[in-house]
Amino acid sequence: MTNDAGGYFDLAPKDLASDVRRDIIYGLEEMGFEVEASHHEVAEGQHEINFTYDDALSTADNVGTFRTVVRAIAAQHDLHATFMPKPIPRINGSGMHTHLSLFTADGENAFHDEDDEFNLSEEAHA
Repeated sequence: MTNDAGGYFDLAPKDLASDVRRDIIYGLEEMGFEVEASHHEVAEGQHEINFTYDDALSTADNVGTFRTVVRAIAAQHDLHATFMPKPIPRINGSGMHTHLSLFTADGENAFHDEDDEFNLSEEAHA
């Protein structure tokens, strides 16, 4: 059972979930995270919080810290946060995902080639 029935990118706070997400963001910011965005996701009980990228090791550490903070603050609200891919049957799946950007040694996007028909490098085509 979830604590909300909001929809994708709901703008108005509708339930307890907005308060919990706000508290999670404040907690992350107090720990030095730069939160770029947050919103309700597609299915009930699903939320997205985006924080800025960093090098691979720092980001891996931040992901672990993020999950711990989310669980701790959810518990303060008498909720249980899970990152299971499909915790509830018959609704959209969820789960935590990450986005990855790869750069060359000189700071260029490893997948971009402006001379390619589709602007993709050989690495991207591989």
